[in-house]
Amino acid sequence: MFSLKSGKWQWRFLKEEEVFTPPGEAAALLDGAVIVKDNPVTTVFRRDGLFFKWEKDVVKGCRGKIKNRFFSRSAREFATLQKVCKAGFEVTPPVAYGFSDRDCMLITREVSGAVSVLEYLVDRYEKGEPLPEDFLADWGTFWGKFINSGFYFPDFHCGNVLYAETEKRFLLVDLYGVYKPWTLRAEQKKRMVFRQMKDAMEFLSEQELKLVLKCAGIAGNEQQYTAFLEFYAGKAQELLLRRMRDFDERALRYRPGRKKWNFAETEQRELPETVLDEAWTKDFALQHHGIPHLHLLERDGGKMIMEKSAGVAPEAAENALRKRLEIAGYDPDLFVCCLNSGGRAVVCDRKVVL
Repeated sequence: MFSLKSGKWQWRFLKEEEVFTPPGEAAALLDGAVIVKDNPVTTVFRRDGLFFKWEKDVVKGCRGKIKNRFFSRSAREFATLQKVCKAGFEVTPPVAYGFSDRDCMLITREVSGAVSVLEYLVDRYEKGEPLPEDFLADWGTFWGKFINSGFYFPDFHCGNVLYAETEKRFLLVDLYGVYKPWTLRAEQKKRMVFRQMKDAMEFLSEQELKLVLKCAGIAGNEQQYTAFLEFYAGKAQELLLRRMRDFDERALRYRPGRKKWNFAETEQRELPETVLDEAWTKDFALQHHGIPHLHLLERDGGKMIMEKSAGVAPEAAENALRKRLEIAGYDPDLFVCCLNSGGRAVVCDRKVVL
């Protein structure tokens, strides 16, 4: 390790050839940077081929200052990146970590062309592009291997798995809190499975989902596939009940990652407000249950803009969707199964499309 001091910050670099002198004030690093995530406690930004994760106001009291100096969050995540990498999993390469009296920061190297698996899934769905079979198989193999590695990753969602399409590589990011217990409990494995699939399910057809689960070692036959859907439906319902307490009724609905949807084709419908209120809530629930559906995008009173439908779904795809609806606790007859503009089979509230 190579150490240096800059202003109020102490820095530890992994390699001598990567050492540089950051500004004495962390805020100066934001000049010209691309903000990836920003909230009162954490700012993630990108610049000069590096990612910076700035944890703010992590220190409370004198003990906190000592802990931040020797065992800061950034230092622990830095060590975890090295440990997970040695275990055979690719991670965003660690460069350095730093700490001040109150804050800490982790620096990792940007991987060219890599996006999160979630962003990759949503982008292709939005553009109507099919998902390559090799991507689905490799993704399932990757996360299946990880959940059987002995590591526990509490926040193991597909936004924390990067995919570099050109090189067909998968990498783990945001590893704070990852550890290797003496024995990984079955419940911990199940939690990781649910977290990995939670945001991805609604963008996967039956065949795509079966391929991912087969390669992950979760479901290799119809009975195991049905058992997975039942497991997922139970976990999703628990999450939905918590999320409904803070249900967001705002007039604009975003895609995962808080970006605005940008479909090439949309359509507008005018409905009684009571019908639209029910459909708006149902759209939120379908998202959490991971059921492919026509997305409702924006509303103004009884007027609504939604993803465009493009015909009737094939019988086999309809049967698969009705099965997912029934297992999730919905009455399939309250929905129609259709194709979206990208040719994917999806469901939609019958009152909205008729």
